[in-house]
This record gives sequence, C-alpha cells and structure tokens, in this order.
Amino acid sequence: MVQDGYHGLEWQRRNYPTLSLEEANKVLRRSEHSQDPGVNGTVPITRVDTLRLEATSPCQDNYTYETADVGTDTSWHFWGVFDGHAGYQTSTVLSQALVSYVARELKQADKTDPASIDRAIRDGFVKLDDDIVKGALESVTSAGRRPRADVIADIAPAISGSMAVLAVYDPATSTLRVASVGDSQAVLGQKAAAPSGTWTAVPLSAPQTPDRPDELARIHAEHPGEPDADLLTADGKRLLGLPVTRAFGDHRWKWPEEAIADARKKFYAPPARPNAKTPPYLSAEPEISTTVVKGGDFAVLATDGLWDTLSPEVAVECLRLWLHDGRLKSPGGTRQDSQPPVSAESVPVFSGDEEPECRVGYPWDWKARVEDLVVEDDNAATHLARNALGGKRREQFCTILGVLDPHKDDAHDDTTVQVLFFGDA
Repeated sequence: MVQDGYHGLEWQRRNYPTLSLEEANKVLRRSEHSQDPGVNGTVPITRVDTLRLEATSPCQDNYTYETADVGTDTSWHFWGVFDGHAGYQTSTVLSQALVSYVARELKQADKTDPASIDRAIRDGFVKLDDDIVKGALESVTSAGRRPRADVIADIAPAISGSMAVLAVYDPATSTLRVASVGDSQAVLGQKAAAPSGTWTAVPLSAPQTPDRPDELARIHAEHPGEPDADLLTADGKRLLGLPVTRAFGDHRWKWPEEAIADARKKFYAPPARPNAKTPPYLSAEPEISTTVVKGGDFAVLATDGLWDTLSPEVAVECLRLWLHDGRLKSPGGTRQDSQPPVSAESVPVFSGDEEPECRVGYPWDWKARVEDLVVEDDNAATHLARNALGGKRREQFCTILGVLDPHKDDAHDDTTVQVLFFGDA
C-alpha cells in the first residue's frame, strides 16, 4: 500500500523543474570566459570575452583563439566561431585545424599585397574543406577490408557540416580581416569622435543565403538549366534544403549520388538530397572584409543563435550600454571606465503582470529591441546572449533556458559569441 505519493498533478514539476532567475543565470553563465590575450601593437587587444550556450548535446558550435607565425616579425592572431549542423564533427575539425591551414598559406603570401593575403586565406579555407570532403570520399571508395568503424570515424566531418567566421588580426598594422562562410556573422562597433560620440555598427560579413541575389546568380551560373523549383524551397530561403549557399562538410551537397548511396548502404550516412543532380552545390570559399581598427573599437563574432534575435545594430547598442555601465576591465582586475557606472537596479525590469507578452514557442520569431536591453553581466558575450534571449523579459528568459531535451533546440539555437576589445573602449 502506498503511504506517501504525489497527489493530483504534483509530480509534474518534480520531473520537469522550472528555473528561477538565479538558476537561469547559472545556466547562461556556465561556459563564459574572459581573457587578456596579451596582443600588443599599434592598437592592442585588451580583452576577449567568450560564451558558448548549448542547445544540443554535444554542442554543435565550437570556437578558437590562436596565434600563429605567418612569416612576419610579429605573430598574427586568430579568433573563430564555427556553427555546426547535423553533428558537431565538422565544427570541431575547424576549431582544431582551420587556423593552421590559413597560417600555412599566409606564410607563403606577400604580406605587403592585400590581394595576396586574401588569396592565402581563401586557399586555407578551401584546402581544408577539400581534405574533409574529398578525403572522406576516398575513404568510402577505397574502404576495402578496413574496419567499418574506422571509415565511419573518417567520414564523420564530411557527413555533418559547419559555418565559419574567422577573424585574422595583424597587430603591426592594426588590420582586421574577417573571412566568413555561411550565416554566422561579425560586426564592428565604432565610436565617432567628439562631440557626437555616437556608435555605429559596421558589418564585417554578410550571411551567404539563397535569397541573396548575388549568391543565387552564382548558383545559377554553376548549375545552368536547373530551375529554381528544383533547387529552392518555395520561399527561396533554402538551397536543396539548406539555408546557406556556403559551408564546410555537407557531403550530400558535394558528392556524386552513387558515392552518397554507397556511404549510406555501408556506413549509416544519410541519403542523397532530392534534385541534387550536378554537385557540388556548396562552396567553402570565404568572403573577406578588411578593416583598420582604432582604439575603442570592438568586434563581435557570433553564430546565428545570437543573430536570429539580435540585429547588429541592437548588438552594438547593447555593448554601448555595457561599456557605459563600466563593465570593461582586465580579467580579475579593476574597471577601466572613467564614468560612474549605471546601477543595474536603476534599469526597469519587466516581471510578473508588468511584463510584455512572453514570446516563446516554435517557430520563435521574437526580435530584441533597445527597450528590452538590460545590463547585468560582467562578461560582454554573456551580456549579448542574455539580451538575445529576452533581456528584461524575465519570464521569457527563464522559460527558454529551462526547456529540456529533446526540445531544447526548438527553444533556442546553439549560441557562441566572442567579443574583442581594441585598446581602451
């Protein structure tokens, strides 16, 4: 006979607990990190803040920070965020290998020629993708009597896929190059000279998507005679099912149909995409921007988990508020601001009956607004992620972070953010 038990529906929240604000904050801040990278030069990098918020397990996002010898007196610095899909394997390879591939090409480039530098970065991207995709294809076609488990491991980075944004910084010339593949993005925050002191969001990359006219024109040129009805979804936003036109890995958009079928039959790989008649349809050749930064600038690199709800303009305003609040300091050090901080308690926060509509559900189409922004985190990357999830909207923020598997990635995407501060912001 049961003496004690859950009466009515008391068992529900014991099995699916809801998060308090304090608990949601712990979830958000679990993987935040701040560092002084020790980058000297004309314009030093004084601090880098990073956050990776997972929605999948294992998380499909990855990131990197490395220095490399490129054949100059001063090492160059590299930061990157990598948004994986259909698995974590491709983004993991990028986090481990992309910088070394690019640095190897840069070492042979003429560093006095901007075109030579850009070409080297492009070659590094393309050569790594070739090694991933063509190397996996060779593993399938020449598997022979090799252990099947070894082949499955070899081809995994080609089966999954990943976007990439890589920042390349030459401290001797204060030159920041950003190379992008897919829909992860980078933006530069720049403050105008006095007296205006206004901040501007300067795009350092643009999403490469099928609804971009120049990208669609490139696809048409590479696949003449293939109608949009075969290539695109009805809204024009997906190319053979994928929302980007450039990516690493993704063998189903790059291999011949026969090889895809062979990999499926022998190694559990997914089937070919319908209407994929003349692969490859995806490229890992990056678009590259070049900017000379100045003291006080900051750059944000992030996967689309951030940009889905936070526009570059709102992101820059978000960090302006953070800087005004005096949050910039050396990791473990003192604040570097010259203005009195704005108390977080002085910023109105919505809660309970006062809060605007809690915008959750699938598909999630909420967009952060300036009036929703709040300053509560010492880590700039965490600060951006908080405001992308709701900011002042406490119920929304706690609800989204409280969703558990298998529905977590319906509530929010994997989100990785890096914020680079140049000089004294």
